[in-house]
Amino acid sequence: MRWMIFALWFVSVAAHAQELSLQPVPVAPNVYAVVGDLAGQSYENDGLNNNLGFVVSDAGVLVINTGPSARVARALHAAIRKITAQPVKWVVNVNSQNHYWHGNGYFKSQGAAILASKEAERVMREMGAQQLEANKALLKEKADSTVLTYPTELITDWRELKLGKTAVQLLHFGPAHTPGDLVVWLPQQKILFAGDIVYTERLLAVARALLAKVVQADLQAAERPGMAIVGDRSLALLLDASLGSIAPRAPRELAAGHRGRQRGAAQPSR
Repeated sequence: MRWMIFALWFVSVAAHAQELSLQPVPVAPNVYAVVGDLAGQSYENDGLNNNLGFVVSDAGVLVINTGPSARVARALHAAIRKITAQPVKWVVNVNSQNHYWHGNGYFKSQGAAILASKEAERVMREMGAQQLEANKALLKEKADSTVLTYPTELITDWRELKLGKTAVQLLHFGPAHTPGDLVVWLPQQKILFAGDIVYTERLLAVARALLAKVVQADLQAAERPGMAIVGDRSLALLLDASLGSIAPRAPRELAAGHRGRQRGAAQPSR
């Protein structure tokens, strides 16, 4: 009996030691980012190599991206609860890649509405099962209880949400890193969650045919005076200035995929 009690205690301690803890970083009053790992998706980093975020308002919390699993989504919610008692009422998926939306099921179970662009939802339905299979192979037990849960509200090009006194604009400029990229613009705070259409620390992955559209989307996303954004406009301006010479060569860097940090959440510009 004592051995059984000890064994159960050991299992409980081991499980507790493996709990995921996320550390939100404030980027403005009531606006937070959770910055993902620098490396590619792995078992060790829970597949979280992108950024998550959330906005606290007097009407509830808006979550920006839900992570690659229900486990990450639960950890995000636990981090939110340490900051506010407000319920999560809205979720935005900025694109259709697994680490932006595979935690949707958890937040839907909490009663949240889930928003994404129509194009992102289309790709989710086409690729979701394949994404989930790959995630289960990579994350093993860390992907347990993760189920495909699609957006409940779709956006064509623009939508404004009123979170009590806080305004949030969801903008789709066209195909960029994926067919359905959204940015989340907070006009009062001048904060932009740029998703995958603005990168720092490495070149963004994009097919040759989409390069010009990416440059256009980058510049449109950056044309919001006085805002805080991931890094600065240097990459977008570099691509814009060099488009004539870059596009014909289609350098490997532009099609390399996820190799380093993609900073999808806003932070003060340098």
